[in-house]
Amino acid sequence: MVTIATTNCVDVLDEALKDRPLRFDRIISFEPPDLEQRRAFIEYLARRIPIPAAIRERLARTTEGLTPAHTQEVVHSIVIEACTAEDDSPDSETVFSVDASDAAVATVRRKAERLGFMQESANTYVE
Repeated sequence: MVTIATTNCVDVLDEALKDRPLRFDRIISFEPPDLEQRRAFIEYLARRIPIPAAIRERLARTTEGLTPAHTQEVVHSIVIEACTAEDDSPDSETVFSVDASDAAVATVRRKAERLGFMQESANTYVE
């Protein structure tokens, strides 16, 4: 039998679980995506969500240190916020404004810090 476990916070796992023989034979760590990887992921998201090119690039640059899940949350937050706004027919240019994208990134960063995903020494997020 193979069991796969994932966590954003290896440092808070119980020592008995983390260090006991045969509990976890391999621990694989992933660094947050670099700029090119973030661009590729945002392009992937843009296949189904019409994100203007300038905002795709801004998101790639402003999401440094965020995990792909955090980046996806940023994009979805922008869309949800636009759908709950009073404007009846928002288009992709108004939904994905610089202000909206910057606000969503800031919100996701604050939430990630509060949940303990912030790595103290490097000031980056870990997955």
